[in-house]
Amino acid sequence: NISYDGFVVTDEENATASGIVSIANNSTLKNIINKADVNAGVYASGIVNTISGQTSITNAYNTGTIESANAASGLISNINQNNENITITNCYNNGILISDNNALIGNIDNNTGTITLSNILPI
Repeated sequence: NISYDGFVVTDEENATASGIVSIANNSTLKNIINKADVNAGVYASGIVNTISGQTSITNAYNTGTIESANAASGLISNINQNNENITITNCYNNGILISDNNALIGNIDNNTGTITLSNILPI
């Protein structure tokens, strides 16, 4: 169980930031709440910046404002080059996303594993 309320701000143009976890590798995350505002140059996310390996996220939500010059994601910025299974269940974003590219999950690229989304709400 993790909950955070505050601010996450990066000053570097090429920086990434997340409200809760930078990299989730072979992880199980449950009952995660981000209420923090996150501001980053490249990728900004409410819950996790990058997922790799077999990872499960259950009961997570973001209510913070997520802002980035490149991409703002309510839950996850990147799922890249992964050959493991990823499960995301009972998650939503209720925060404001400010960027040229806004999404619940920002970038899914070059994955050979299965990504299962269940009860995901982009409120």
